[in-house]
Amino acid sequence: MDARQAARYRRALTTHYATIGRSYGERIGRVLGVVIALALWFFVATRLDFCISLGAILFQPLLLVPLARIAGGVVGAASGEIVESIAARIIRRKIVTHLRRLHLAQDNNAFGLLMEALLSPLCAPLRDEITNALRHTTQPNSIQAICRTWLKHHKRGERELAQSLARLIHEERWAAQRPLELRVYTALLSEQLELLDLTKPDTVAVLLEACRDADATIAHNARRALSQLRHPAAVDALCEAFLQSEDACARELILQHDYLPQDAIRRALVLFLSGQEARYEALDPEHTLLAMGYLTASESLQRRLLERARQLGRVDLMRVVVGSNTRKRISELRDREWQAVLEALSAQARWHDMWRLATEAPPYWSKQLLQHLAQVGWDAASLEPEERALYEQLHALLPRLIVAIEPNQRRASLVPHRVIAPSNLHLNDFALTADGKYAVLAANERELQVWHLPDGSLEHTLTLPRLFRALATHPSLPLLAVGMTTELHFYRLPELELDATVPIAAASQIKFFAEGTILACRTHRRRVELYTIQGSEWTLWHRLRRPQEVRDFTLTPNQRALLVASGSGAGVFDIATEEYRRTFGARAAEATALAYLPRLRFTDWLAIGYDDGLIVILSLPPVPESFAVAARERVRLISGNDPIRALHWIEPEQRLLSVSEFTVHLWLPPNRYPQQQLSFETPIVDAHYAFATNLLAVGTRNHLSLWTDPLSHLIRQPITRYKEGDLEWLEQQLQESTNISATRAWLEFIHALVRHHWRYDIAIEPVVINVGEFDIEIEVTD
Repeated sequence: MDARQAARYRRALTTHYATIGRSYGERIGRVLGVVIALALWFFVATRLDFCISLGAILFQPLLLVPLARIAGGVVGAASGEIVESIAARIIRRKIVTHLRRLHLAQDNNAFGLLMEALLSPLCAPLRDEITNALRHTTQPNSIQAICRTWLKHHKRGERELAQSLARLIHEERWAAQRPLELRVYTALLSEQLELLDLTKPDTVAVLLEACRDADATIAHNARRALSQLRHPAAVDALCEAFLQSEDACARELILQHDYLPQDAIRRALVLFLSGQEARYEALDPEHTLLAMGYLTASESLQRRLLERARQLGRVDLMRVVVGSNTRKRISELRDREWQAVLEALSAQARWHDMWRLATEAPPYWSKQLLQHLAQVGWDAASLEPEERALYEQLHALLPRLIVAIEPNQRRASLVPHRVIAPSNLHLNDFALTADGKYAVLAANERELQVWHLPDGSLEHTLTLPRLFRALATHPSLPLLAVGMTTELHFYRLPELELDATVPIAAASQIKFFAEGTILACRTHRRRVELYTIQGSEWTLWHRLRRPQEVRDFTLTPNQRALLVASGSGAGVFDIATEEYRRTFGARAAEATALAYLPRLRFTDWLAIGYDDGLIVILSLPPVPESFAVAARERVRLISGNDPIRALHWIEPEQRLLSVSEFTVHLWLPPNRYPQQQLSFETPIVDAHYAFATNLLAVGTRNHLSLWTDPLSHLIRQPITRYKEGDLEWLEQQLQESTNISATRAWLEFIHALVRHHWRYDIAIEPVVINVGEFDIEIEVTD
């Protein structure tokens, strides 16, 4: 078959006959509609009286067009279905039959056309016939192509096509040669486990992934293969997967087949974490292997070791996992270590040491320690009179303290909190989780980094399979959406474990709406695609094919319209009709960003940023009435001459965050002037505010800077690190009467601790408190 004949066959297979039939049918239907209208007119004019005939003559032009359209639509739809049915039954089936004969004759072009037809939705009714034709494939490259197509669609979750190819591969017992992942999956599908090289660690990694596959046959065969490991390197790889990611399948195999690594330290860790306490104690009676393993372990593995020791109730193990001589300054402790301190001191009933720590710890943890003392009914009578008075004062404030602080600090300037600046960082984008505890950085085009913000530590990293385009975090779940050049991946946070894959090409902007049930993506084709979650799968809901140069977008709360910022301004696209309904504001400048704030004093607020630095805030009636009523301009904010790159509402506080190339502004509309301006020397990528932790994160090309309000900063800072300026700020805030009850309680709580520390901190050498996990050194104030 030559190239010209192949092109003719391809055109016949991929032609949308329903469109052609509908087009001709509409023309015929319109002619029929005109004929019917004329016949009706003739009937009325000849059979009825003069008045009715005159009325028919006058209204005839008004009836012609509607009748022609109605008839055209009915006939067009019917003819489209008829033509498509005939084409599918006759033309495409005839071509597939002919291609099958050519494929039997080893024609490569015929194989390529059969594969194209198999993937085409138009040829879906012929999928079984095409699959039967492919059974005669004998060339290795063609078998490789079939296997590769199956795995691609299997990973995407396209069940019908994947199941058709899976039956073909299983029945013909095909297996690909390369790459390794494809070879492993096809060997599992065709039940040819003898083709797997079970001596390689890479094979073990793919098999562990296959154990979680949705296909029961693949998952079962993967477990069968992993139960046959004999090579030490393969066993080590399985045990390492269990240590690094707590793989449930790996743990089950370790217990069933007594898999243990060669290295004594890793063997001790596996025994300890897999619940084999007796064997662990026999191997490591002095717990030295456990201590050495903890020192070289990753952050996540250290947490698992510590959590396991807590579950066992072994204070001695809690101590050895970090080394018996480890000393940490009170300012270096992380939240998980403070929790361990609380549990260890409580288990040993060391209430006086707990009180001493409460007077020096960060106020956040002072509150936790004092609450525990109150719960156990500790008697503070043994304290000195002034210390006992302090305890009673702090105890009285405890009911007014809340963990999720909502201080009325909207007039206070943010202060620097921490800078995350890893070496060789080139930041592409970033996002914060809803709880404000983690930041996900997309760096160096193909790398994801998860940072724990409370202590500034790197938790997990991942190398993406393709170039990065955009990312977004789910508003309520620990879920991350990452857009790449050919698809969109969903990862579970903070482990960065792959959860799902959606074939969305080049999504340059991603946003969640409707509490995370709708996902919107702007692609490189300047169109916006909307996806909804159904069960555990994301399915395409709507595609707006012709938005004009969309720069930014947001969805209305009722999910009926998409508000867009474009070169022609800001406007509304009706999702149902794909019609551009109206434009907000008549400005010559280009709209570059927008943010929507719903249900504010019976109106909605829409903030629009332009390329000349102006921000316009409009007041809209609640949707859907906003389409019929003109928007009213509330205020104009002037941030400078640089284009507005992004806008974000801080909803609980009704503040607005605007991002330009080198500056970030915080606004409190309708005030026209910014509350605070933050300037940076390098271009800003984006900025996000986490209300749960009162934390502002600003990402530039080479670092991520964190800012917080003064009270939140002081609550997390040890009392030993307070300076004179901090005390002055506390006293100034206490003199103001505008602070709400919870905020004032925190101010009084911190002020009492600071005054006590400065009055009684006369130690010459650091005080050390020994706890079950490590020694805490209370620094002496300079």
